Amino acid sequence: MAEQHRAPEQSAAGKSHGGLGGGYKVLSEWVTLYELENFQGKRYELSAKCPSLTDAGEGSPGCIQMNPAPSFPRWLAFECRAFCGEQFVLEKGDYLCWDAWSSSCHSDSLLSLRPLHIDGRDHKLHLFESLAFGGRKMEIMDDDMPSLWAHGFPDCMASVLAINGM
Repeated sequence: MAEQHRAPEQSAAGKSHGGLGGGYKVLSEWVTLYELENFQGKRYELSAKCPSLTDAGEGSPGCIQMNPAPSFPRWLAFECRAFCGEQFVLEKGDYLCWDAWSSSCHSDSLLSLRPLHIDGRDHKLHLFESLAFGGRKMEIMDDDMPSLWAHGFPDCMASVLAINGM
């Protein structure tokens, strides 16, 4: 899916909504990011994944408004670029400020977003014992895995890659 994002514009808190060229088509299904908390400052809209808000000309948003497409009712927001780091599941609604919805003690940024694809097919996960998908890998395709120890792995994995089912 190609990256698509709208040009920044000023929020209703004072500036015009003309955007580039005096107007634009409003998307009916989108994620709107605001520069400041409580829907203030510049705003920009996403309709597809964005691996780096910084490279797209924006920084970490102050708040988020979710009106996602029915085909992707949830999005994943990540603290780091390239969909890495702590992640947060965002559903339809308003997220007024980082502290109110993130409950993150370790990060104060959100730098990439993507739709969360959920399907009914069999799930498949790859668990890795080291960071950045390194070290030994374990593939899970069964419904439950009550003990990683039984399969020769410690009870804590450093990275996980969801292949199917989510």
